[in-house]
Amino acid sequence: MKNKFKYNYGKAMLVFLWMLLACWLVIFAINFLRVFNLLGFASRDMIQEITSIVFAVLFFVVWIWLITLGYKITDDKVTLMFGPFDLTKKQFLISKTVKIVESSDEKKLYLNVYVKESPQIVLININPKNFDDFVAAMKSKNEKIYFDKADIN
Repeated sequence: MKNKFKYNYGKAMLVFLWMLLACWLVIFAINFLRVFNLLGFASRDMIQEITSIVFAVLFFVVWIWLITLGYKITDDKVTLMFGPFDLTKKQFLISKTVKIVESSDEKKLYLNVYVKESPQIVLININPKNFDDFVAAMKSKNEKIYFDKADIN
């Protein structure tokens, strides 16, 4: 059963992320050419070029984490994973999830979950095609979770 669900970015955000990658490639290429004195690019400050390459590589790692951002359902919790980091801080426990609501007018999915004994409504930002798989994965971990389709407005 599927337990990983990719974060659903809007089109504008995806364009922005790909434009950032293009900028990264240009910065990396220019500094790489300067370090090795290739194609007429001469190094004016070797430390600056090497530092720029290191930061460009670190940026690329963060970019990969952004593009692969997604929800993961484990045996006991729902997490939003940014690379190796859990952005939800292990607060969305499946055992504390009461209800899943699919908003038919907004095409969004919400969890009603208790976080530290306080009720919370959490938006699960995944592609609407994956709503059924997400609900099935959650219900396989806790059959007591109630699922409802409703208009939120």
